[in-house]
Amino acid sequence: MWKDYFSFNKRQRNGIIVLLALILIMMAWLIISNYIAPSKGNIDVSQFKSEVANANKSSTEKAVLGDSNIISENSSKAAVKMSINKCTIKELSHTPNIGYYLAQAIVNYRELHGPYKRIEDLLNNKAIDDSTYAKISPYLKAE
Repeated sequence: MWKDYFSFNKRQRNGIIVLLALILIMMAWLIISNYIAPSKGNIDVSQFKSEVANANKSSTEKAVLGDSNIISENSSKAAVKMSINKCTIKELSHTPNIGYYLAQAIVNYRELHGPYKRIEDLLNNKAIDDSTYAKISPYLKAE
């Protein structure tokens, strides 16, 4: 009786083996891809825009390390102005409303076009639209 349920012909066995192999390959890829750092090449603009849009509102209260002066946003919240010409991707990504991909876009633009002369030069970067600029400009400075 059990042979009626577990007996397969050669074609069916080959199909099952191929499916199991594909499942194992996909599982291995998912495990390995967690340990691979993101590439420093092209950026998917939609990823960092959604990351900025979904940023936690309380992130504006975090203090950011770096070379800067302190500004005040309502009297209770304090933030640090980061120099966009001196910061690394890691430092910029810890700034409120700036995730890894946006920080990478800012630094890549700086490397391609030279240092930012004014904070408004961020608008020349295609990765930054007006609403994103309005969110991040209070936390940045150009020196």
